[in-house]
Amino acid sequence: MSIFIVLVIIGFVAMLIYHFASQGQKLTGTATVVSRRLELSSMGSKWADNYNRLMTFRFSDGSQLELYVSKEAYAVLPDGETGQLVWQGDQLISFDSD
Repeated sequence: MSIFIVLVIIGFVAMLIYHFASQGQKLTGTATVVSRRLELSSMGSKWADNYNRLMTFRFSDGSQLELYVSKEAYAVLPDGETGQLVWQGDQLISFDSD
């Protein structure tokens, strides 16, 4: 029984950390789409889309940032596209092409 309580507490703490990390300040910068990938999600069902979509953006100083993106953004943003990136935590908020 005590192992169950420890696991519940660990799960709760992990959810709180994720919540506060993803609620950070909105940041902006000019960046270029450099790659994309699909990640199999463990939270799906056989009737749902079981993939997370991630894209990597490169800034002019050479640094890179990988963000989770919507299905729509994944479909319309081609590699090599440059624009104004807005993100919060690990989530893409918007990308306006130059």
